[in-house]
Amino acid sequence: MFKIMLIEDDVTLFTEIKERLSQWSYEVYGVTDFAKVLQEFTAVQPELVIIDIQLPLFDGFHWCR
Repeated sequence: MFKIMLIEDDVTLFTEIKERLSQWSYEVYGVTDFAKVLQEFTAVQPELVIIDIQLPLFDGFHWCR
């Protein structure tokens, strides 16, 4: 199964996107601790990451670098 990591701090938006992607049989993972994005990424090892730019603590550009 194709794994997608969705890094979104808006719970409503995260839930909606996750539901839509799950309908297409994607495994969707979310981040629970925005201070440990890299650790969660390493644990999940997704094939695709969808990341919000405006996140708490560090922005999406920080995590892309």
